[in-house]
Amino acid sequence: MKLTQARTVPFFIIAIVIALGGCREKPKKKVDVKPSFKKVWGIKYTEIKRWLANGLTFDKSGYQLEPEWKLSFPSDDSANIFSPERKVFYNFPVTYDHDSIVNMARAWLRVKKVTKDSLVFQILKVEGTTIYLEESQVYMTLYANDYIKNVLKTDAKTLMRPSKADTAFIMARAEYVNTHPDTAFAAREPVQFISKSSNIKVEKVEVHAQAIRYDNVDPEDAYMYPEYNITIKKAYSDFNYTFAAFVDASGGLHFNKPLMAILPDYYEQKVKVMKGVMDGYLKLYLTTLPGTTLGIPHTSRVILRVKGIKG
Repeated sequence: MKLTQARTVPFFIIAIVIALGGCREKPKKKVDVKPSFKKVWGIKYTEIKRWLANGLTFDKSGYQLEPEWKLSFPSDDSANIFSPERKVFYNFPVTYDHDSIVNMARAWLRVKKVTKDSLVFQILKVEGTTIYLEESQVYMTLYANDYIKNVLKTDAKTLMRPSKADTAFIMARAEYVNTHPDTAFAAREPVQFISKSSNIKVEKVEVHAQAIRYDNVDPEDAYMYPEYNITIKKAYSDFNYTFAAFVDASGGLHFNKPLMAILPDYYEQKVKVMKGVMDGYLKLYLTTLPGTTLGIPHTSRVILRVKGIKG
């Protein structure tokens, strides 16, 4: 029936439709415009904020995004970028891709803003030729050194301080984990264990910035999962146990789970022994200070590698 109706449409109407269709503009193709840094050549910038799409510098797990870049563009195809470890600037090539995307210092960035006072980049997660947009929600803002000093009348360190929104977020997160057992988030200032006995030695495992950059150590691991080596002399027997524990806002130590291979038949027994080591040695002979973020104490999770030496 519809086919039949279509055949009876007057010819002049078809002609008008065709004519109007021929006059319609074709959609314009999007033209990628290569970003240019020419107007800011030679200007020295310092990163003053690295932030998530919601404006915060902390995520739910406690990881804090820290500003660290200092750079200038001597030309459109190179950038001088400061190395915090070696305290010198290195010249990196700047390569361009589509949609305002550039690569420099082994980082993929989308250029969001370029002025003499400030730069804004979006940090992209790229694997091969694929951009993972959901994991590319981190941004960095840099101010010109002259703008910081002569217009804002301050310094970069002051501008890097967490915002009121960051503080409110951490306070809310702390209140939640402090009232919900077996929940935690990483502490910016980690847990401290202070020995009360000469027979117990505690050493925090440190991850150096150079290892993070050159040995492919994940920077999150540096403080998201703090590790401690604890040696107990004159223990009841020789042992080596690795387990996770929660340290609450009052410094209380609570067993979480073993972090070592255990045969199923021995699992409950081994866990019982580890809890006994924690209760019989660590709680008695260590003063435990809770981790804090922005000065706020809260429950955080630690990894304990406990070695007992008999005799």
